[in-house]
Amino acid sequence: MVGNHRFAAPLRRWLESARSPVPIQLLDDGSTDESNRRGALGDLAFAVGELPLEGHDALVAAGDNLILFDLMPLARAFARRLAPQLATRVAPADSRSSRYGEVTVDASGRVTRFREKPSDPRSALASIALYFLPARTWPLLQRYLDEGGNRDAPGHFFAWLIGETEVYAEPIDGEWWDIGDLESLADARAKTSR
Repeated sequence: MVGNHRFAAPLRRWLESARSPVPIQLLDDGSTDESNRRGALGDLAFAVGELPLEGHDALVAAGDNLILFDLMPLARAFARRLAPQLATRVAPADSRSSRYGEVTVDASGRVTRFREKPSDPRSALASIALYFLPARTWPLLQRYLDEGGNRDAPGHFFAWLIGETEVYAEPIDGEWWDIGDLESLADARAKTSR
């Protein structure tokens, strides 16, 4: 888990009491405010450098995701292809706006186009910030960043990546929330407290 320096202490306290079936390691990215933040992709590159990820595949999830679905179908699809994979869902008609990354796929599920939060979506398929990435992605990520790619919004990386390698989309089967504001947090709490 990558966090900024400002919240490192509270995250460490949380981690001390967290119960998880897998070990969690906290990485402090050193950022203290907007002026020195690394961005989501900068943090991912930071994690690749700090952890022994070289040569290893990874599941990457944004911290504002709340998922209530089984990851195994996605993991099995990834294991079959060993190609970068986006978790996707059909965006509700009333929210098809600049809130989600827009994904277009062919009949095999291969991503043919990705647009980061477009104002004029043409596809109902939306990416959620949950990605399976094979080890061969790490040099591509570094090249993307070295070439001046957007360090924050991962969708820009995936839009670039589909020109470099095959990328696939896999639909999620279950509930998911993007906890980006207090309204979505309240909605998630109401629906999960049943």
